[in-house]
Amino acid sequence: MPGIININKDGFGIGNYGDLSMSFKISLEPIQDDTARPVDGPNPTHNVYADVGGGPVLVGAAWTKKGKKPNTRTYQKNFYSLSLDDPSFPRVLHLHAFPTDDKEQFEIVWSRQQERNAA
Repeated sequence: MPGIININKDGFGIGNYGDLSMSFKISLEPIQDDTARPVDGPNPTHNVYADVGGGPVLVGAAWTKKGKKPNTRTYQKNFYSLSLDDPSFPRVLHLHAFPTDDKEQFEIVWSRQQERNAA
């Protein structure tokens, strides 16, 4: 498991991410501006920061998503879709944070971007 992040009811989160090539502290901060940012909307809902010891650096954004049970119209708990990039990263990181049994704890998992077939 690449990481865990604790996200409180106000949307602020802090945790850790790690894989075979890098590890860092990760934090989420809700974007607070005049733009409407609904769940499952096109605009990111959070800024994502990484900290490797020199203080937090903005490295990406997160979108709040509403999970849906397969083949039903029943919605589950919110999860987060994160996209992180930095010149020091070997590639863009596509991560998801899914809720655990603990109310504020989310498990971070990564997904590889699918290659597009040349047509």
